[in-house]
Amino acid sequence: MSESACMNSMTRYCQTDSSDLFFVLLRNTLWEDRKQIPAELSEAECLRLFAMAGKQAVAGLVFNALTDNNVKMPSQKVFEAIGLLEQIKQQNIKVSQGVCRLNELFTKTNVAYVVVKGQAVASYYPEQLLRQSGVIDYYCNNDNFESSCVA
Repeated sequence: MSESACMNSMTRYCQTDSSDLFFVLLRNTLWEDRKQIPAELSEAECLRLFAMAGKQAVAGLVFNALTDNNVKMPSQKVFEAIGLLEQIKQQNIKVSQGVCRLNELFTKTNVAYVVVKGQAVASYYPEQLLRQSGVIDYYCNNDNFESSCVA
């Protein structure tokens, strides 16, 4: 086997291995599935896992599983995970406050609307603050569109 073929094979193995761990950690946080949690992660494993969690916007769920299960990681990665977890929680608090302000404003101006996606889905998470959020998505019918823009 050539060196490049060997490297490609190793890369696929590492990606599969990281993907498996990624889903194990998600199941752990979402459904308290305690199976197959590793006792320790290398820096390389942390890098792959953190990149995957960031790309899929589920870092809070993954980091929570790592910290709740006392998975040993390099010190720098522990600090990174804890710091990002706190940022995610604080961002969620701000977005939730924004939903409350939006509700007050639309209620005052009689705009019929529904919050969709993000914050609505977060209510189904075991710990709502772990869901990464960004903007507040809402839907209103055509009759209320202009009023919602002005409000």
